Amino acid sequence: MQTFKISALAVLLSTTMLIAGPVEDKVAELEAAGYTDIEVETEDGLVEIEATGPDGEIEILMDPETGEILEEELEDEDEDDDEDDD
Repeated sequence: MQTFKISALAVLLSTTMLIAGPVEDKVAELEAAGYTDIEVETEDGLVEIEATGPDGEIEILMDPETGEILEEELEDEDEDDDEDDD
């Protein structure tokens, strides 16, 4: 049982270390740009970052190993306001 715990911990730590560099850099960049409520999730080997900022909500899909941005979508706050006027 101890071997399993150590192995599971090693996998968790190595996965966390892979994600840490590029993802931490992107989160720091978003914080510097005034984004808050930053959420980071991993799914299927990719990282999704969602945040709220001065320009609206942003969603970023990135490769955690290379830091490559695969998708970036900015939803302007004014878009939501326009929908309510209809």
